[in-house]
Amino acid sequence: MTKWAGRILAFIGAGHLLVGLLLSRAYFGDWLLLRLWGHWWEDTRAANAFWGTPAGFGLPLFVIGLLVTWMDRRRITPPIFLPWVLLAWTAVIAVSVEPTPAPLAAAASVLLLSGVRRAAGPTGSRCDAGDHGAGQCGTRRAVDFAGLAGDQGEQRTAEQGDQGFHVLP
Repeated sequence: MTKWAGRILAFIGAGHLLVGLLLSRAYFGDWLLLRLWGHWWEDTRAANAFWGTPAGFGLPLFVIGLLVTWMDRRRITPPIFLPWVLLAWTAVIAVSVEPTPAPLAAAASVLLLSGVRRAAGPTGSRCDAGDHGAGQCGTRRAVDFAGLAGDQGEQRTAEQGDQGFHVLP
């Protein structure tokens, strides 16, 4: 579930970004020549295209989808706040703007929520049919975001290895 949620979110984000850039290519010159400076009180087409495409939700959604997929491949359970924030965000978009792929993103958020809850089940473990051998049918690891800051820096760096996160056993 988590893998498909990440893939769907990345697909929607990439699609939004690519289609938006194709539709707003006439304004690239305005963007690159810094003609958006001072547009706060002006409602220009170039400014609207900028805030709808490179500064819109497509790129962050693409990155979140890639991150969720990356975490799933490493058997790291995303934090529970992520699907809840995504679900709230996509719900607001879905009721505010039509047409929108937000209902599909909301479905991916529900998939992600189900995957996170399943991974945090009573035993905290996950076994797939393809997992064989000692240690291969492993537990999902939870990420300790609280341990990323503070005065534990040297100890954390020594323990984190190549994961980039402080990972709890």
